[in-house]
Amino acid sequence: MAFLASNQLPADGYLQAKRSAAQLKLVLQAAADQMQAGSVSGSFIREGVYRTLARARAVLAAVAAIPGIAEYAQAQEDDPTYDPAAEFAAMNAAIDDAIAWVAANIPKDAGGFAAIEQWAADGTITDRTFAPAATAGLVTELNAVIATIE
Repeated sequence: MAFLASNQLPADGYLQAKRSAAQLKLVLQAAADQMQAGSVSGSFIREGVYRTLARARAVLAAVAAIPGIAEYAQAQEDDPTYDPAAEFAAMNAAIDDAIAWVAANIPKDAGGFAAIEQWAADGTITDRTFAPAATAGLVTELNAVIATIE
């Protein structure tokens, strides 16, 4: 038998999930604040929000697949009323909702591609901007994610 180096232990996974969720909360709070303060670019929404959510979702999905992770989390928090599986599921559902909002509400061309930048004949690329009114629904979704992370 070989040394088991590629499997992830519940302790490592739980720490990774906690760090990922805490970082996600900070990034989303900053993004929501920025969208409420003024217009943001299409690339801000793509990179600063959409891809951030997608990366966090991928990390959390990998952690969720670790055998025994829910039991480990319950034991670590030493709170018999805390249901880490339910809280984790609620956080993931909120992340999924935010991702779905972006996918559904970003303007698209006839082929379904996101229309967030314009390429000019002179080689310049101009990002589409989104005013606070256009991102209000997204801010609501981000606040819902933030509310699931303590």
